Amino acid sequence: MSLDLRREPGTVASGLLRTGSFTAVLDEDVWAWSSELVAMLGFTEHPVEATTEIFLEHVWASDRASVCQALEEATGGPTATMATLLTEAGRPLSVVLSAQPAPGHEHIPDWLTGAVQGTVVDLGDRFRG
Repeated sequence: MSLDLRREPGTVASGLLRTGSFTAVLDEDVWAWSSELVAMLGFTEHPVEATTEIFLEHVWASDRASVCQALEEATGGPTATMATLLTEAGRPLSVVLSAQPAPGHEHIPDWLTGAVQGTVVDLGDRFRG
């Protein structure tokens, strides 16, 4: 199975796979999550303040290192990793997280380093044990 994750966030296999997107300024620990990502993680509304810590709380413990590495690598170029996320209710989600640099993003100044944008794709039940 091949997924093209280079499309705009929220457009991957529209209607088939749930997708959410995020923008993160890692140096400042400022995140913005799409409504789709908020719903995927099981929140009823956007967290008051989305941070790296809150996001990583939803990453399966054994996958945190690879997700952190992917986010760091994304500051230099496109990257992706598979991981398991946990919803607020503790339900596991098998996902592909893809990310890339976000310089010049409308809400992020060009001079600020560590800005990434990405997509989280829920691969559905076929990847769950």
